[in-house]
Amino acid sequence: MVKISQMKKDELFEGFYLIKSAEVRQTRAGKNYLAFVFQDETGTIEGKLWDAQPHNVESFMAGRVVHMSGRREVYNNTPQVNQLNMRLPTSRRAQQSSRLQGKTTSRSQGIA
Repeated sequence: MVKISQMKKDELFEGFYLIKSAEVRQTRAGKNYLAFVFQDETGTIEGKLWDAQPHNVESFMAGRVVHMSGRREVYNNTPQVNQLNMRLPTSRRAQQSSRLQGKTTSRSQGIA
């Protein structure tokens, strides 16, 4: 698993990350996409899921941890995830890791 702070430009990566925020937006052509901010204990990174379907909106909500793979790129001097692929955790170990990561994030934000 690659931590967000360790991602290098144009590097492929994968790991489990918290969806800090997820917002449905529309392209100029009127197609829906999801704009995300992902987080781990080392930082945050933005990403977009193009042509988002209703099941994507329901599955990938803020506060959930996802298994994600993609490529770190830079757009307008901002790091972002491109070639984004996500799925919800399926293994018990991943789900336990997800809960722990969520608790860590909440504490670091002063919520817990």
